[in-house]
Amino acid sequence: MKLTIKRASAEDAHIIGYIHSRTWIDQYKEIADAKIISQMTPERRAARIAQNISANLWEYYLIKLNGAPIGFLVLGASKEDDAASDTGEVAALCLAAEHQNRGYEARTLDFAVDKLLSYGFQTIYFWTDEGDISMHTLLSARDFSFKGYTRSKFIGTHIVHYRYERGPDRAAINDEDF
Repeated sequence: MKLTIKRASAEDAHIIGYIHSRTWIDQYKEIADAKIISQMTPERRAARIAQNISANLWEYYLIKLNGAPIGFLVLGASKEDDAASDTGEVAALCLAAEHQNRGYEARTLDFAVDKLLSYGFQTIYFWTDEGDISMHTLLSARDFSFKGYTRSKFIGTHIVHYRYERGPDRAAINDEDF
């Protein structure tokens, strides 16, 4: 199984938009408001993603397994109000449900950490859902720690995200080239 992670272009937005809307609906369909779900279309997500890519707001990466798209990664300088100028952020790491918990998240996170460190970021933020135990475990295993920062979003019910941080005293992972 060959995993590749390549920088996405605006032309990849339709693929990323499809993956994002599909995985978001799968994850939140039981708790999200029907109006919010109806607005989470691949076309709407693709349009927003294409704008973000064109404006260089974040770096988007397409994750492929044996040449087939299975997810995406978003990273760059942190947009958090309390972030220092040397703080990067993994804004999204999203894999289709059938590819989760198979080690691809770990390899993608390692890629993201190495990429952000190569840009000179000393601290890295990663927000994850309160209930995503496998991601909490992975982040802890990769020297991220939860320092008490949370945020809540209302999607028909409140979902809570936890911010994990990886500090400047951690070395690059760089265990595999992508």
